[in-house]
Amino acid sequence: SITHGQPVSVSVSVSATSASGMPTGNVALLAGSQAINIGNLITGTVSAAVTTFPGGSYSVAAAYGGDGTFGSSVSNAVPVNVTAEPSTTTLSTQVLSSVGRLGPGTTTTYSAPLFLQAGVVGASGQGNASGTLAISDTFAVNTTTVVTSALNSRGGAFITDTSPLAIGTHVLSASYSGDSSFLPSTSAPVTLTVTKGPTQVFLFAPKAALPNTPVPLEADVFPTLGLASPTGTVQFSVGGVALGSPVQVQSPFVLLTTQLQNGTNSITAAYSGDSNFNGSVSTASVVFVGNPDFQIGVNPGTLAVTTAAAGKGTLLLSPGSGLGFTGSVTMSCSGLPAGAACSFQPQPAVLDGFNDTAVALTITESSSHAFLHVTPYPSEPLTPITAASVLLLILLRERRLRRACAYVVLLCALGMVLGCGSGPSFSSTPTVVTITVAGGSGSAAVSHSVQIAVTFN
Repeated sequence: SITHGQPVSVSVSVSATSASGMPTGNVALLAGSQAINIGNLITGTVSAAVTTFPGGSYSVAAAYGGDGTFGSSVSNAVPVNVTAEPSTTTLSTQVLSSVGRLGPGTTTTYSAPLFLQAGVVGASGQGNASGTLAISDTFAVNTTTVVTSALNSRGGAFITDTSPLAIGTHVLSASYSGDSSFLPSTSAPVTLTVTKGPTQVFLFAPKAALPNTPVPLEADVFPTLGLASPTGTVQFSVGGVALGSPVQVQSPFVLLTTQLQNGTNSITAAYSGDSNFNGSVSTASVVFVGNPDFQIGVNPGTLAVTTAAAGKGTLLLSPGSGLGFTGSVTMSCSGLPAGAACSFQPQPAVLDGFNDTAVALTITESSSHAFLHVTPYPSEPLTPITAASVLLLILLRERRLRRACAYVVLLCALGMVLGCGSGPSFSSTPTVVTITVAGGSGSAAVSHSVQIAVTFN
């Protein structure tokens, strides 16, 4: 009779029964249902100190597998009794950090999974324990078993407990049931502190809504870690101002239907927290309330037009900041000079409310119109002519017509000389053309304009 893990000296001899020679090969011990290899024969004998006999009462026999000359054989059986040795059980806790990283720790939050690592070893260090572990929790003078687990093949266990522990201080311990080789044992206590759990609020709101229509707002409240359901209320706000009264959390969804003001509304949802969870606030969601709309832009912003070459650009129609306009829109121009015209392709354009639409813009100038800009000259060169006219009147009064005519001719020539070096002047001042895009009717009518500078040469 021995204690588990105690070394036992074993000697096995194998000899030939009817022939000469020396058997070779391997010998094993058959200890109950377990085979223990003790080595190869040397001159027909093998000896070893065996420490791995399993616990229990059974018979041990030596088994020879034979070689190329000698056949296999089994020895007589020897009864043995192996009693269980003392064991030691250890327990440690591992917790998740706020960023979800697992590591050793003795403080966790409500609802977060708890990870327990336990192991059982014998005093001799030989063999692996089997059986079960029971994890007990002492809280507020009450002790309960929170989880049980079977040991793995190495005598250990890694246990995940997803049942939330109450907020406060808990004392945990692991109790090993024992088996035929190892006696029962209990770990040293581990103190674990549970605090309020963090939460997250997810807000769901439409991107846009029509005026004077109910807008559904949904807030979902979840623990940052774990699966427990928060209770409490959610307060919706628009622009920092409370929107109605707090709404009770309903596992874990909160729904509010309300009307919002026209324009841009910044919505948030704030969770109040409860006895187990801390409060939290969602990120803001923007809801634009207004009729379906579109935006207008033109590229390039300036065009040059001649009778030989039209000016071409692109009109870009894109969805508005809220609901995109759906339907046909028509384009028109204003501010064009006489003889100029604009056209669009396509005309009308059809908007789907989601995608951008490009419209080709063409501005032409008729060859029968000349856009000539004349800059008047200073009045000084006309002074001699004016003086000549006055002098003519004086001379006419004196009835000296012939002499007067000569003076007039002279002064006119002088005026022409003074005006030399100057002639008609032309300038190319851009014309501002307004492009208008309109669609819809009645209260849903939408119209936007954009301006472009056009130079006619």
